[in-house]
Amino acid sequence: MKYTLFFFVCLLYCISTVSQAQISRPTEFIKQPFDVLGYDASMDFVGSPQPRLDNGQCSIHVFWQDEPKGIFPLYLRDLEIDSILVNGTKVEYDKKGIPEDDTMHYAVKIPNGIKKGDTMIVNVFYGGIMGKEPPRSGFSWGGVYATKRILYAIGVGFYANYVGTTQHWLPCYDHPSDKARITTRITVPKGLMAIANGTLKQIDTVSKGVRYTWASEFPMATYLMTFAVDSFQRHVIGNEKNNVFAIKQDSAATAISFSRLPRMISALEKRFGPYPFESVGYVLTPTGSMEHQTMISIDENIVRKKDSLNATILHELSHQWFGDHVTPLNYGYSWLSESFATFSESLWAEELRGQSGYVQDIGAKITEYFGTTVSREGVLPLEFFPRASPSSNFPRTIYIKGAAVLGMLRQHLGDSVFFSAMRSYLNEHRNANATTEDFKIACEKASGKNLEWFFDQWVKRKGWPRIQIDTASSLSNGNRTLRLKITQVQPVDYGLYENVPLQIGFRLPDNSLVYRTVTFSEYETIILLDSMPEFKSITVNQGNQFRSLIQLAKITTVDDDAQYAVQAIHVYPQPGNAQLTIEYPLISGNISWKITDLQGNIIREWKDKQDQQWKALSALLHIDVSTIPSGSYFITMTNGSQLFSTKCSITH
Repeated sequence: MKYTLFFFVCLLYCISTVSQAQISRPTEFIKQPFDVLGYDASMDFVGSPQPRLDNGQCSIHVFWQDEPKGIFPLYLRDLEIDSILVNGTKVEYDKKGIPEDDTMHYAVKIPNGIKKGDTMIVNVFYGGIMGKEPPRSGFSWGGVYATKRILYAIGVGFYANYVGTTQHWLPCYDHPSDKARITTRITVPKGLMAIANGTLKQIDTVSKGVRYTWASEFPMATYLMTFAVDSFQRHVIGNEKNNVFAIKQDSAATAISFSRLPRMISALEKRFGPYPFESVGYVLTPTGSMEHQTMISIDENIVRKKDSLNATILHELSHQWFGDHVTPLNYGYSWLSESFATFSESLWAEELRGQSGYVQDIGAKITEYFGTTVSREGVLPLEFFPRASPSSNFPRTIYIKGAAVLGMLRQHLGDSVFFSAMRSYLNEHRNANATTEDFKIACEKASGKNLEWFFDQWVKRKGWPRIQIDTASSLSNGNRTLRLKITQVQPVDYGLYENVPLQIGFRLPDNSLVYRTVTFSEYETIILLDSMPEFKSITVNQGNQFRSLIQLAKITTVDDDAQYAVQAIHVYPQPGNAQLTIEYPLISGNISWKITDLQGNIIREWKDKQDQQWKALSALLHIDVSTIPSGSYFITMTNGSQLFSTKCSITH
């Protein structure tokens, strides 16, 4: 009997574990057997701005795309559930986990008879005091906030391990992978206005005050759902679809700060395609700016600066494409939202000030990244980064490093292909979810290139290339050649970086600048720049076309006849055609040279001090190989007992 009981207990444990394993954690995705199609929420905030929710009722429309597993998971924090009905029948529910768990939820028991292909209506009756994410070092961000004036919700927490904070006011499946439509009905005292996602559908006078009904026809992730209650006034910006909700005292500041909103929309549409939703909405709140779908929360202190060029307004607007229209599959891919919105700030600078504005803005972000972000947060990858302090759910890294990375992707692909890939990505995953792989595929399809290396080194790995540049120049027959040796000296765990572009600037005697673009890929890359003018100084990564996410550790300049520390001979380009350049150690005394084929037959030999035609300058030797047949050869340099040799190829 005891063995039978033991087996039964183990079976129940396994069933419970399987049920728990169905739930996707914030940074993972496990396909669910259900799809939430819509929420219809009714709430009384008659004590507003107090954070008390009375008479809460949420009707959840669920479609079973696979066979039900016995339960439907429902996320809700702080508030109390009075009862739950499924298709009109009262059902049982069990609380799973504790508040410290990132998947704490209620397991709603599904009645027998519901099967794959069915839809069901879950009605949740609830109420209580709405809360917010637990603070870290006295600071919190996501959840429901109340001041003496306003009551409002922010959809994500910077520190909460569960990330999505809509569960502080709405019973829902609070994971970004499940997008649903929402209708929100909020009753508030007379004199106050309630706003929410979508467009205002109806205003009704009821016994307790005024009920505002908002609805959106487009599906959205739960973390993008919001509400706010205050004595708002509606400000139409440009046309009836563009609305800003602010209190009366902020009317003048709102008119100024949002005066360029129509141009912002036009600038983003030009690059990314049509605005994806039925309306553009902003609501002024005391703290934080957040890209809630069609109803963006914007920090009222930003608006009060009366800055019509404000990049924050543009940043949150661009999220309507990146983050809202196409939503990361889970929070491990949050760079697909924040990097793109931050990059859009640089596009706004380009819209206002042209190419120079764009380059300067990207450059400023790189400066901030190396100047303060790394020391504050540590070195993080763009996706699936650690979240423990000093990091967070949304570290600054995924904003500014990500913007710089997208700038380099733009440089690599070219504008036409880059923006085509952006639009294809948005169209392919519209009103749905995406991963880094999805974006990579869109870029590969648009360009016809394999970009695995790019996303591996810039998105998945932490770090950046740190380089040392050594230069040497030579003058031969009136042609000045500059030799650059770029050495990657970053920590080993950052890995090797490939195909990294750099703009090198040369300050001429008249103080004008000319630029050359080079690319490095190896731990040590040697580059020859021919036909160089005389110049006074060199700048690195300060060009007029783009910026790269690199750190310059050191740059050394060697004059024509100075010694350059080379401990072997190097031949380039490889393969060679009409001319080869040989880099070699400058050694006193006679130097003998020899070119042999693979069988040891001598093709050519000379001594540099006996024939001025091959006199070496600054350890660079240029030789004519146009008469040597195509093939593989050895070039050997001898100086007394010292011998250096290397293999090279010649093709015609």
